[in-house]
Amino acid sequence: KQELDKLIVYALEKKKLTLEEVKELTQGNRNYTIFDFQNRFFDKDLRGAIETLRGMLFGLTSYEGSALIFQIEGLLLSTLSRLLLIKERTAEGKKLKEIAKEVGLYYPFQVVQYEKWDSLWSEEELLKVIKLLYRFDVAVKVKFLSPVSEFERFLFSALRGKFNG
Repeated sequence: KQELDKLIVYALEKKKLTLEEVKELTQGNRNYTIFDFQNRFFDKDLRGAIETLRGMLFGLTSYEGSALIFQIEGLLLSTLSRLLLIKERTAEGKKLKEIAKEVGLYYPFQVVQYEKWDSLWSEEELLKVIKLLYRFDVAVKVKFLSPVSEFERFLFSALRGKFNG
Protein backbone atom coordinates (compact mmCIF):
# COMPACT_ATOMS: atom_id res chain seq x y z
CA LYS A 1 0.00 0.00 0.00
CA GLN A 2 2.82 2.43 0.86
CA GLU A 3 4.51 1.75 -2.46
CA LEU A 4 1.28 2.39 -4.35
CA ASP A 5 0.70 5.60 -2.39
CA LYS A 6 4.19 6.79 -3.36
CA LEU A 7 3.50 6.07 -7.00
CA ILE A 8 0.11 7.80 -6.93
CA VAL A 9 1.53 10.95 -5.34
CA TYR A 10 4.43 10.97 -7.80
CA ALA A 11 2.13 10.44 -10.79
CA LEU A 12 -0.51 13.06 -9.93
CA GLU A 13 0.83 15.51 -12.53
CA LYS A 14 1.82 12.86 -15.10
CA LYS A 15 -0.18 10.85 -17.58
CA LYS A 16 2.31 7.97 -17.77
CA LEU A 17 4.92 6.37 -15.57
CA THR A 18 7.86 4.54 -17.07
CA LEU A 19 9.08 1.21 -15.73
CA GLU A 20 12.35 2.92 -14.76
CA GLU A 21 10.48 5.50 -12.68
CA VAL A 22 8.54 2.76 -10.91
CA LYS A 23 11.74 0.84 -10.16
CA GLU A 24 13.51 3.95 -8.91
CA LEU A 25 10.64 4.86 -6.60
CA THR A 26 10.07 1.38 -5.17
CA GLN A 27 13.45 -0.39 -5.11
CA GLY A 28 15.44 1.78 -2.77
CA ASN A 29 18.25 4.19 -3.45
CA ARG A 30 20.75 2.90 -5.97
CA ASN A 31 23.10 5.79 -5.24
CA TYR A 32 24.52 3.91 -2.24
CA THR A 33 26.14 0.50 -1.98
CA ILE A 34 27.10 -1.69 0.92
CA PHE A 35 30.72 -0.70 0.21
CA ASP A 36 29.86 3.00 0.59
CA PHE A 37 28.52 2.11 4.01
CA GLN A 38 31.67 0.11 4.83
CA ASN A 39 33.87 3.07 3.86
CA ARG A 40 31.92 5.54 5.95
CA PHE A 41 31.76 3.22 8.94
CA PHE A 42 35.48 2.45 8.98
CA ASP A 43 36.29 6.10 8.27
CA LYS A 44 34.42 6.71 11.57
CA ASP A 45 31.90 8.95 9.79
CA LEU A 46 28.73 8.46 11.85
CA ARG A 47 26.65 10.98 9.91
CA GLY A 48 27.75 9.53 6.55
CA ALA A 49 27.16 5.94 7.71
CA ILE A 50 23.63 6.75 8.85
CA GLU A 51 22.87 8.69 5.67
CA THR A 52 24.15 5.82 3.54
CA LEU A 53 22.26 3.21 5.55
CA ARG A 54 19.01 5.14 5.34
CA GLY A 55 19.54 5.70 1.62
CA MET A 56 20.04 1.99 1.04
CA LEU A 57 16.97 1.15 3.11
CA PHE A 58 14.71 3.69 1.41
CA GLY A 59 11.86 1.97 -0.40
CA LEU A 60 12.72 -1.53 0.83
CA THR A 61 10.19 -3.75 2.55
CA SER A 62 10.79 -4.72 6.17
CA TYR A 63 12.03 -8.14 5.03
CA GLU A 64 14.38 -6.64 2.43
CA GLY A 65 15.69 -4.13 4.97
CA SER A 66 16.37 -6.86 7.50
CA ALA A 67 18.21 -8.94 4.89
CA LEU A 68 20.33 -5.91 3.98
CA ILE A 69 21.18 -5.30 7.65
CA PHE A 70 22.40 -8.89 8.02
CA GLN A 71 24.52 -8.52 4.87
CA ILE A 72 26.08 -5.39 6.32
CA GLU A 73 26.68 -7.16 9.64
CA GLY A 74 28.56 -9.92 7.81
CA LEU A 75 30.68 -7.42 5.89
CA LEU A 76 31.52 -5.53 9.09
CA LEU A 77 32.53 -8.71 10.93
CA SER A 78 34.70 -9.78 8.01
CA THR A 79 36.40 -6.38 7.86
CA LEU A 80 36.88 -6.26 11.62
CA SER A 81 38.49 -9.71 11.60
CA ARG A 82 40.80 -8.71 8.76
CA LEU A 83 41.79 -5.50 10.57
CA LEU A 84 42.60 -7.45 13.74
CA LEU A 85 44.72 -9.87 11.71
CA ILE A 86 46.52 -6.94 10.08
CA LYS A 87 47.22 -5.43 13.50
CA GLU A 88 48.63 -8.76 14.69
CA ARG A 89 50.89 -9.18 11.64
CA THR A 90 52.09 -5.57 11.54
CA ALA A 91 52.89 -5.71 15.27
CA GLU A 92 55.38 -8.42 14.31
CA GLY A 93 57.13 -5.80 12.17
CA LYS A 94 55.68 -6.77 8.80
CA LYS A 95 54.39 -4.18 6.34
CA LEU A 96 50.83 -4.53 5.06
CA LYS A 97 52.03 -4.48 1.45
CA GLU A 98 54.18 -7.57 2.19
CA ILE A 99 51.35 -9.56 3.77
CA ALA A 100 48.43 -8.24 1.71
CA LYS A 101 47.62 -11.50 -0.08
CA GLU A 102 48.02 -13.44 3.17
CA VAL A 103 45.21 -11.37 4.72
CA GLY A 104 43.00 -11.43 1.61
CA LEU A 105 43.85 -8.09 0.00
CA TYR A 106 44.54 -8.56 -3.69
CA TYR A 107 44.28 -5.06 -5.13
CA PRO A 108 46.40 -1.98 -4.40
CA PHE A 109 43.34 0.14 -3.57
CA GLN A 110 42.38 -2.39 -0.86
CA VAL A 111 45.84 -2.14 0.70
CA VAL A 112 45.62 1.66 0.81
CA GLN A 113 42.10 1.48 2.23
CA TYR A 114 43.05 -0.97 4.97
CA GLU A 115 46.21 0.99 5.84
CA LYS A 116 43.98 4.00 6.46
CA TRP A 117 41.50 2.03 8.55
CA ASP A 118 44.33 0.35 10.48
CA SER A 119 45.62 3.80 11.44
CA LEU A 120 42.13 4.99 12.50
CA TRP A 121 41.17 2.03 14.71
CA SER A 122 42.90 0.68 17.79
CA GLU A 123 42.70 -3.00 18.65
CA GLU A 124 40.54 -2.15 21.67
CA GLU A 125 38.08 -0.23 19.49
CA LEU A 126 37.85 -3.11 17.00
CA LEU A 127 37.14 -5.59 19.81
CA LYS A 128 34.50 -3.23 21.26
CA VAL A 129 32.74 -3.08 17.88
CA ILE A 130 32.75 -6.89 17.60
CA LYS A 131 31.13 -7.12 21.04
CA LEU A 132 28.54 -4.52 20.02
CA LEU A 133 27.76 -6.51 16.86
CA TYR A 134 27.27 -9.66 18.92
CA ARG A 135 24.89 -7.74 21.21
CA PHE A 136 23.03 -6.54 18.11
CA ASP A 137 22.81 -10.13 16.89
CA VAL A 138 21.34 -11.33 20.20
CA ALA A 139 18.86 -8.45 20.28
CA VAL A 140 17.40 -9.34 16.88
CA LYS A 141 17.71 -13.13 16.93
CA VAL A 142 16.87 -13.90 20.55
CA LYS A 143 14.80 -10.92 21.66
CA PHE A 144 13.20 -10.47 18.20
CA LEU A 145 13.81 -6.71 18.12
CA SER A 146 13.77 -4.79 14.85
CA PRO A 147 17.04 -5.30 12.91
CA VAL A 148 16.92 -1.81 11.41
CA SER A 149 16.37 0.09 14.66
CA GLU A 150 18.81 -2.12 16.57
CA PHE A 151 21.44 -1.64 13.86
CA GLU A 152 21.06 2.14 14.09
CA ARG A 153 21.48 1.81 17.86
CA PHE A 154 24.63 -0.24 17.21
CA LEU A 155 25.96 2.50 14.91
CA PHE A 156 25.54 5.19 17.54
CA SER A 157 27.25 3.02 20.15
CA ALA A 158 30.11 2.05 17.85
CA LEU A 159 30.82 5.47 16.36
CA ARG A 160 29.67 7.94 19.02
CA GLY A 161 32.40 10.48 19.64
CA LYS A 162 34.41 9.30 16.62
CA PHE A 163 32.94 11.58 13.98
CA ASN A 164 35.44 12.41 11.23
CA GLY A 165 33.01 13.76 8.60
